[in-house]
This record gives sequence, C-alpha cells and structure tokens, in this order.
Amino acid sequence: MKTKILSSISGRIRIKVVGLLYNENAIDCLKKSFHLNPGIILVSPNKFTGNMLIYYDVELIDIFEILRRISSISIINSSRYVHKDCIKKLQKTNKIYNDELSLSTRLQTLSFIIRSEER
Repeated sequence: MKTKILSSISGRIRIKVVGLLYNENAIDCLKKSFHLNPGIILVSPNKFTGNMLIYYDVELIDIFEILRRISSISIINSSRYVHKDCIKKLQKTNKIYNDELSLSTRLQTLSFIIRSEER
C-alpha cells in the first residue's frame, strides 16, 4: 500500500494510507500486521480519514520498519487489500472449499450411479 507521512515526532507517526478509506479489510490486516510486534504501542487506523496513527518505542522499531510493514500489504483484487498472512489463510480456506466441493461432486455422481443401477 502506498503511504505518505503526514506528521512524525519521536515515538509517534501519522500516515496517510492509500486504500484505507472505508476499507475494513485493509484496517483488519494492518492491525494484524502490527499485532504483538515488539516496539508498537498503539495502532489506530481511521477508516473515515484514511489515516493511521502509530505510537512506537524508538528503541525497538524505527519508522522505516513501520513503513515496510505497511507496504507489505498486497492487492488480491482491485477491491480488497490483504496482508500476506491473510493471503495464506484465504488460500487455505479456498483449498478446503475446493476439496469439499470435489468430494460433494463425487458423492452426487456415486449417488446417481447407485440410483441408476437400482432401477
């Protein structure tokens, strides 16, 4: 995701994040990408302004790492922004769905064959 630093003082940065405006999915993924990250004190994305306020410990993390983490958000399609960890979860979910669909199709086919043989 593209970013622009709006203001920055030691331990606090406000960033304009392209794609954050009214995008709950991007907000969730940004929060997850900073969850339990050493040095991050508070992450506060605002869906109404498209800005994000981050408080951080300057001894543990720097602005460049914060910006790198935000830029690690990638686009799945034109309407959804997703963190790479979220992509892995989606791919796993899609595989489970495809496996279940394949099994369901096989069961329907088998059921059809059995019914045909009974007649």
